[in-house]
Parts: sequence; C-alpha cells; structure tokens
Amino acid sequence: MKRNKKKLLILIFSFVLIITAATLITSAVLSSGVTLGREEESTLGPEDILTGSADFLLFCADSRKNLTYAAILNISLDEALFSVSSLDPEKLCFADGKRLTLSEHYIDGGAGRLVSAAENCTGVQASRYVGVTEHNFVRIIKMLGAVRVYVENDISYSYNDISLQLQKGMNDLSYKNLLDYIKFGSRGKELLRLQAEAFCSIFEAYFTPENLSGGEAFFTKLINLLDTDINAYDYMASLPVMEALMESGVEFVSKGEY
Repeated sequence: MKRNKKKLLILIFSFVLIITAATLITSAVLSSGVTLGREEESTLGPEDILTGSADFLLFCADSRKNLTYAAILNISLDEALFSVSSLDPEKLCFADGKRLTLSEHYIDGGAGRLVSAAENCTGVQASRYVGVTEHNFVRIIKMLGAVRVYVENDISYSYNDISLQLQKGMNDLSYKNLLDYIKFGSRGKELLRLQAEAFCSIFEAYFTPENLSGGEAFFTKLINLLDTDINAYDYMASLPVMEALMESGVEFVSKGEY
C-alpha cells in the first residue's frame, strides 16, 4: 500500500499540472517530500499502480481576483474516472470566522482561505489546489492549441470588445473563444454545468501520449504560470504510471454544480 501511495502521489502531481494547464485543473494520501526511486518503480505493474482516489480544488480568477471558475476535480484511479463538479463563485461559505462568497474569500484571504471555504461548503477535503489567472489561462491554451467543445445551442453574445458567436454542435475554440465561452456561454446554474463540461473537454484534449512524451519541457513552461501548493517531484519517474493510466482508458465526466 505504501508503494501505491507513492505512485499515486507522483501521478497526481504530474497529471494535474498537465490538465490544469489546459484550463486549468488532491489527494488524502498526498504528502510532501515523497519520491520514488528507479529500482522500486520497476517492481509494480499497472494493476498495482492504478489504485486510490484524489480531490483537487481548481480555480481561475481575473485581474481583480474575482473567481471566473472554481471546481472540485475527483480522480478515481480504481475506476479510471475523472469527474469535474463546478462550484458557484457566489456561494456563501464560512471560513476563518467570516461568511463570504467564495470569490470574496479568495480576495480577502488568498488560496488558503478559498480552500478552507470550499471544504466547509462541500465537505470535500482538497489536499492540494491549482489556480491560474485569466491571463495565464489564455497563454496556456494558446501554447497547447484549440479545444473541441460540443455546444448545445447557438450562442450569440456581444458586449464591449467581447463577441462570442458559436453554432450548435462541435466547435474548435481558440484560447480567446474558450475563455469567453467559459465566462459568457450561459448564465446561472446552466453556466456552471457548461463550465464543468468544457473543462472535461479540455482535460480530454490534452491528456494525450504526445503531451506525456514532451511532459518535462512542458512542465518547465507551465509551473511558472500556475498558483499551486504541489511540490516539484521528478516528472520522468511518473511516466510509467501515466502510461499505465493511458493504456487502461480514462473517462472524463461532468457532474455539473457541486
């Protein structure tokens, strides 16, 4: 079990940094400073590696630290299932003796306060968080390329310098269109559902053998664009685990609003 936890730790670190970059995007067994040696790495097969679960808090914020998006990402290695549940940034939650919206908690107390507030609202203990600004989200998506997203209804939205025109069906969204879609594709609870589905599409688009093979160089570019409390473990040591997960087949599921 101890070796499995080490494998899970390295997998979670590398995987979440890759897929959250696509968004963006934590584990009860995740703990600081654990690494895995090459000798131990060779003794485990896929059936030993792919076990356990994890929860991450993902978030994106604008230049004023207002939350654009927040979600709980649950990773079940036993089921090879990755599920995304959106959090309403305007949801009132208690943390540090204050009752504020999630956005207000982030503005007032930063990522640590946001993690506490989200846990109090959901009961989910996210051991790690990964955040990104809108500016860096655009930079990351621009670096990775367009994302194919299914749009349920025609969208025509214009406001100031924003113009979002999409037709029902599959759409290849560029870095600019993708951010606008996540922010203005709908309203209320429908927007939260749309966001969760959009991030599933993002994760699915970028969790590929090509990104794994170039992961070390990609990670170097990525780490400075994220706000995260995940420690820097050896990426190359995680490749056998990542490849085993890829071979097992991964399902990405949107669960709408948490």
